Amino acid sequence: MPRTYFPDNEAVNYECSGNKVILDCPPEPNNNLKKVIEIELDEKTSEVKLSHKIFNIGLWDVELSAWCLTVMAPEGRAIIPQEPYVAHGSEADESFAPARPLVLWQFTKMTDSRFIWGDKYIQFKEDSKIESKQKIGILNKQAWMAYALNGDLFLKKHDYCEDAEYPDYNCNAEFFTMPGFLEMETFSPLKRIAPGECVENCESWQLFKLDVSEDEADIDAKVLPLIFA
Repeated sequence: MPRTYFPDNEAVNYECSGNKVILDCPPEPNNNLKKVIEIELDEKTSEVKLSHKIFNIGLWDVELSAWCLTVMAPEGRAIIPQEPYVAHGSEADESFAPARPLVLWQFTKMTDSRFIWGDKYIQFKEDSKIESKQKIGILNKQAWMAYALNGDLFLKKHDYCEDAEYPDYNCNAEFFTMPGFLEMETFSPLKRIAPGECVENCESWQLFKLDVSEDEADIDAKVLPLIFA
């Protein structure tokens, strides 16, 4: 049954059916866009599937990407996978090709103690004692990220399209922190859409009771089995 929610005097229609809720946001006349979020809970596990859609309700084509921010509690640690290591060379299992795109903002400091630059993972900690802001972006071909906090692990999976173009120097995943929280952000491909069309960004969220350390071997042993389960 459709209902209406009023955050900050803006009506958001929503409909619940079984384990699924659809949030139908009002049109945005300033930019001729309309947003719809579908959230569905799995009946047997902790998995939550989300679909973020942005519709073009204007008269002309627009180019955009759906940008989805998940705001995490303080004092945790983001775990960001890198592409597998490949040795330099022309033999089998070697390569001369570039990989692991990493994008920095003008306020990014790579020497910041909140970063752990590992061989397999970049880890990024929230530390409210540090007042400065930090942000990085990557082209995340592994299509997952995680957040470890107090014996819990939040796992976020997202789409990756090999031939697509993404915003911000081709980032489909970005990570931002300032005192009080850390954001794990995903993007849909950058796309030009005609009136009536939409872009969509799909995510899967899961929560596990799991204590994982900063050691990369521990991440391999405990987190990777959850990715491929």
